Amino acid sequence: MRKFAALLYKDLLLLVRDKAGLLFLFAMPMVLVLVMTGIQDGAVENSSKKTVSVLILDKDRDEMGREIISELQRQDLFDVTLADSTQTASEVQQAVKEGSFLIGVYIPENISSMVRNEIESSLSEMLGLGSTPQTDTLSSLKVFIDPTVNNTFRTTMMCYLREASNHIEKKALLSTISETAQEFSPFPTDSMAPPPDLKPISIDEIAYSKDAFRTNINVTEHNVPAWTLFAIFFIVISLSGGIIKERQDGSFSRLMAMTCPYSTYLMSKIVVYECVCVLQFLLVMMMGKLLFPLVGLPVFSMHGAFALCLMIVFFCALAAIGIGLTLGTFASTHQQASVLGAVTVVVLSAVGGIWVPTFLMPPFLKAVSVLSPLNWGIEAFYNVILRDGGIRSVLPNCLLLLALTVACTAVSIVAKKKI
Repeated sequence: MRKFAALLYKDLLLLVRDKAGLLFLFAMPMVLVLVMTGIQDGAVENSSKKTVSVLILDKDRDEMGREIISELQRQDLFDVTLADSTQTASEVQQAVKEGSFLIGVYIPENISSMVRNEIESSLSEMLGLGSTPQTDTLSSLKVFIDPTVNNTFRTTMMCYLREASNHIEKKALLSTISETAQEFSPFPTDSMAPPPDLKPISIDEIAYSKDAFRTNINVTEHNVPAWTLFAIFFIVISLSGGIIKERQDGSFSRLMAMTCPYSTYLMSKIVVYECVCVLQFLLVMMMGKLLFPLVGLPVFSMHGAFALCLMIVFFCALAAIGIGLTLGTFASTHQQASVLGAVTVVVLSAVGGIWVPTFLMPPFLKAVSVLSPLNWGIEAFYNVILRDGGIRSVLPNCLLLLALTVACTAVSIVAKKKI
């Protein structure tokens, strides 16, 4: 026990005396969480509040024009401006080219009546009543879109325009069928018209989370655990560097010559760096709770699952320590350990969903992401914070992290005996 206490004291002294490394371990995660959360929260808020300016030239002055204008004005996504009736389609196009408006919509003259005539002609021909000759080709709506418009707004605009035009076509078709049937039926057919107060089918949206339905999931609930995990795994650089330094200056050989068990040597480092990782998490968590509201960012909440979050941090730290031990065993210089450690952690975090959520990744990267220990950690946090999961939901990921720790430690012990 005295040997273990002495090793703990030695490892703590090594950690404290490295002022730059200590600042890196504790300042880096706090800065990362603050900066990344601020950037992402601003981007999400701006995109949710963003509107697209739309210029509409309605030459139709009939059902089609009224339906399109009404549909777009009801949407918060679009800031609708009605062009003067004296303007032309080319002027609307020029306004979009100049950047005065992001989208321009030209509704051609008499398009509503053309649609009705087309439907009447097609229906008459289908019923064998003869067809009405069409003197004019059916005009089309023209939509001018600035190339900087996001694809989401572009698709949404086209959906609304198609919905409005389909509504007019269906209404005209039903009206034509009703009038045709009236000519041949001894009974009134007004009942074929849809009732004006017909209610649409209701759709209930249900999400599984801590509350029955919670819509205020914010960027802090991803960034605080995500960048804490990133910082936790970055201890591999400090840990492997310390191991290499002790091996180079002869400290490791002297410890082994004093009949110090290698398991005690490893356990000392595990305890010290476990404490470092837990302290990192506590500092970032307190910053999310206390500092974020002061700077206008969403507050971080674990929804009463502090113990489970601490458990996840514990197993993630074990995995990071295992990787650090392996790296320190095989790397021969501090520079090798620093480069390999940094590259390894950056790649594992990028693939694991720390920077970009895995559902946005292409299929082959999504398949690879399940191999990253950082993905196991962030998924465990999601299960607890967002999905109302208990210990059973995080246990599989924690066991994977523990298995990685055991494997890395075993490799380090076997490799040490051969060196």
